[in-house]
Parts: sequence; C-alpha cells; structure tokens
Amino acid sequence: MTGIDAPGGPDVPGQSGGTRDSDPEPYAFPPRPPAPPAPADVPTEAAPHADPPHGESAHNDPADPAKQVCGALRLDLGAYVLGTLDETETQWIRSHVAICPECRAEYDELAVLPSFLARLTPAEAEASGAASEVSADRLLATATERLHRARRTRL
Repeated sequence: MTGIDAPGGPDVPGQSGGTRDSDPEPYAFPPRPPAPPAPADVPTEAAPHADPPHGESAHNDPADPAKQVCGALRLDLGAYVLGTLDETETQWIRSHVAICPECRAEYDELAVLPSFLARLTPAEAEASGAASEVSADRLLATATERLHRARRTRL
C-alpha cells in the first residue's frame, strides 16, 4: 500500500488508534475475501483445448461471459466494501474476488474507503459541495435498471 492503512489496520473503526474519540463508528468492514491460492497450488499447464484462465483473454472480449460477470460484480463492489449487500451477494462477490486478479485489484482500491468515510465529519462533507439534484423517480429508475442488468448477467 502507499502509506494508507489497509482494512484491519489501525484506521479501522472500533479498533484503537483508528478514529477520533468523538466520532461515531457507522461502518463495519465486511470480511476480506480469502486470498487466492499460492502459486504452488495453481496448475502450471492448462489442459488441451481448455478455456483460457480467467483474467487473461476473458477480459479482452466484451461478449465473453466472464467479462460480463466482472462488469456486474464491479457495480456492486462499493456496496460490498460498505457491507450493505445481502449474504448471497456478499458470498458471490467474495468467491469471485478470490479468483479474479482484476476484480481483486479493484476491491483492494475500494477497501480503504470506509475508514476514510468514517473519519469524515459532517462539516467536511458539506464543505466538499452538494450533490446534483436528481428526481427520486429518475434515481429509482436508474437503480432498478442497474439491478436488473446485474441479475441478468449472473444467470
């Protein structure tokens, strides 16, 4: 990492040294996905006529189902690191991130956000600017479309 404490380090809310004494502890980290197998555990030769390993050419073809799974998963990674997904979605993301280096890299980038958000005061949040106003109907329609798109790609 680049000088930023990783999840589980001293900046995790609820652990010593992580938050100011007066700050609430609104975020709890979801468990970190299990580490991918060690290189010695991974076969070095592919079977003849086998599909390419996930993460290689699978990410170069937009029509490839593996690429579509990764795209759907990445839409949910933010919700995953904030711990807002149900157990089924959490397990799906956890198992995929354990085998996909590209999605794991994106998870690693997002995993530090809850500790930063936990330290953000209301005054700091207001000073950062207001979000654009979007009608509730438009916001609901966008969220519904994303949910349907993600569910279609999982099937």
